[in-house]
Amino acid sequence: MDMGAADGVADGGMSGMTPPPSGMPTSCMDMIQMSFVWNTRAQILFSCWPGDRGAGAYLLALFLVAAASGLVDCLSVALRSLPRGNRVALALLRTALHAARMGLAYLVMLAVMSFNVGVLIAAIVGHALGFFLTGSGLLKWAGPSSNGLIMK
Repeated sequence: MDMGAADGVADGGMSGMTPPPSGMPTSCMDMIQMSFVWNTRAQILFSCWPGDRGAGAYLLALFLVAAASGLVDCLSVALRSLPRGNRVALALLRTALHAARMGLAYLVMLAVMSFNVGVLIAAIVGHALGFFLTGSGLLKWAGPSSNGLIMK
């Protein structure tokens, strides 16, 4: 039995794909990559962002990815170091921190799936800095002082 083009197999499975929505520039659709590339013309998380907006927008996107991935590690340490207290309030706080950490982790993962090498490096650097600052044990927070937290 030859199912052929009737089920989209003969043409590589592309016959069932719908065209891009009206109003979406086709240049955005051309930017989707399925292998790692190194360029400033990227589409990270949102359609056409940063896109062709130049190196400044690309660097901003890399900074935001690095900051989000660093914050994932900071939230991990915050979850482990919560003080003892009211069980219900602590459970709600831990749940909120966990949800924020997982949401950021998924956003970083989706950003890396843009297959842009700069985004991958930014995510790795952000995780490394987040771990260095909060999880490595090099910096120990002693507690509150007159100017906030101090290191010992």
